[in-house]
Amino acid sequence: SAIRGYESIRDRIDGFVDGAASRTNVHVAQLGALDGVPQLSYYSSAPELSCDVQYTHFGRSYVSDKISSSVLAEQLAGYGWQHYGVLHVRDEWAVGYQEHL
Repeated sequence: SAIRGYESIRDRIDGFVDGAASRTNVHVAQLGALDGVPQLSYYSSAPELSCDVQYTHFGRSYVSDKISSSVLAEQLAGYGWQHYGVLHVRDEWAVGYQEHL
């Protein structure tokens, strides 16, 4: 698991790049914050990871779902759509994205 992988290297690194899954990075980022080890993610989009209080050592190069969903909502409004459907998987991140729309 990612947590075991992190635990196996944390004493030998200055920071690390972690993968795409927000579900995993939420937990690993908390460990990194406790240990003072910075983490950069290239694809995690969960809005909660933007919380500077809880995730003090987490950064990302990918925009959060809160921002991308607001841009999508603006785009939909530009098309004049007032009623639209949202198809998504049923997990906490997809539901959160849909709720921001």
